[in-house]
Amino acid sequence: MIEYHQSGTTGQGFACVVNLAQPCGWGATKAMKALVAVPSDQRTPAIQRALDAGAAFLLSRDPAVADYPYTERVSSTWFKFGFPLSYWSDVLETVGVLADLGYGSDPRLDDALGLIISKQDSQGRWRMENSLNYRDA
Repeated sequence: MIEYHQSGTTGQGFACVVNLAQPCGWGATKAMKALVAVPSDQRTPAIQRALDAGAAFLLSRDPAVADYPYTERVSSTWFKFGFPLSYWSDVLETVGVLADLGYGSDPRLDDALGLIISKQDSQGRWRMENSLNYRDA
């Protein structure tokens, strides 16, 4: 049995109180980022089920569009690369987590990878578009 602890902002199936109890792409990405850090030989069956569920949810939509369930609109921060990220996530972090899980060559990531490459400058770098101090870098 999987033990579950309710918090003020998270719920089963990546449900988010802030998002009217709908599943949250940001929350799923953060959960997957934490769980993928567990070495594969140390993952319990519960961790593996959670990783599988998270990957299925994140890949159920095109990360380049991010039309995961939402209250009003897709947050523009999803499309702005930044570091460090707080509670929010972005397409780059999400694709990175999915790649760490072995989905890097999955065709469902093609548009997201295209978006990432399109933001690369002529020197092969990406601009930091989002920061915790809310100033452009």
